[in-house]
Amino acid sequence: MKALAQSCGGTTENVVVGSTEFIFRPGDHTASLPLRQTENDITIPAASAASSMLVFQALFPYLLFSRSESPAPIRLTIKGGTNVSFSPSFEYLDQVMLPMVEQWFSVPRVNRQIIKRGWSAGWPEVGIIAFEFTPLANGQTLQFKKAETKGDITKIALSMLVPYELRSEMESALRRKLEQAFPERPLEVVVDEGTSHPARIYVMLVAHTANGYRFAADCLYAKKTRGVSAKTISEGLANELVNELKREWDRGGDVDEYLQDQLVIFQALAEGSSVIHRQSGKMDESSVSSANLEFYSGAEPFGTGSDHTTTARWVANTFLKRKGVVWSADGEQCKGVGWGKEGTYRK
Repeated sequence: MKALAQSCGGTTENVVVGSTEFIFRPGDHTASLPLRQTENDITIPAASAASSMLVFQALFPYLLFSRSESPAPIRLTIKGGTNVSFSPSFEYLDQVMLPMVEQWFSVPRVNRQIIKRGWSAGWPEVGIIAFEFTPLANGQTLQFKKAETKGDITKIALSMLVPYELRSEMESALRRKLEQAFPERPLEVVVDEGTSHPARIYVMLVAHTANGYRFAADCLYAKKTRGVSAKTISEGLANELVNELKREWDRGGDVDEYLQDQLVIFQALAEGSSVIHRQSGKMDESSVSSANLEFYSGAEPFGTGSDHTTTARWVANTFLKRKGVVWSADGEQCKGVGWGKEGTYRK
């Protein structure tokens, strides 16, 4: 919140650890001009290994629309956790969330690099991630476009951050389980790093489809490791991850559970209609026109999906309903406000 306030020239009150409410006042702006970020090099410090990914997700939509006639690249450095509990990992952001945002919402390429890993497991350790991207130009909006069908799975990517003594057993267990659940799909190891603590075990599987869709299942291991064999840990984690990935794929939707909630803000800000299904059997977007969309008042979290997804819709609707955002099809279809067009910045 403090970084966002600094970027837009705003102020905050009561932004401290433990507070149950705070005040955020955006910086002054004219009726027709957007808020403008004041610096192109931004560093977010950290006093703990709290999630850097959640900080990035809070800042990115604003910085993406910090406009000028000739936008200059923004360099954003965030210190904190890269692999921590109850939040996306850097691997998920890098391999799933950002590729889908770039592909489906015409977001300019976001360069991202992990400088140092930060963990909540073992002993807390602060990491560093660097981003660089160019904001949208004046008048430019997000445009939603995705392939009508997913296509079949073409490969499964594996990311492993595990102690060296666990590595061989882990890969072997995953390969055996994947061959049973997804026969004849090649497995590609894309991240293979040893960790310095036996409790630091993170594994992610990403299914890639012929038309560029991505489905992930990941786990930051939180069970007991002392006195437990490498085979027991590996077999248990492999079963959990592959079963989760199979469940997500068998749903027949467009996204996994976690990606759905992370795309809500982009649906609400985009120009025109977007449809992102969580499971198969929903209406075909080609049969729905903007004229017959059912309006959701958004008095409380609504629609299909996880609590994160339904709450994200409620928040987006609370701020943008006067701008014309409209939800339908159990919240999976959104007519966005076209943020960036003339008039969308007016109070």
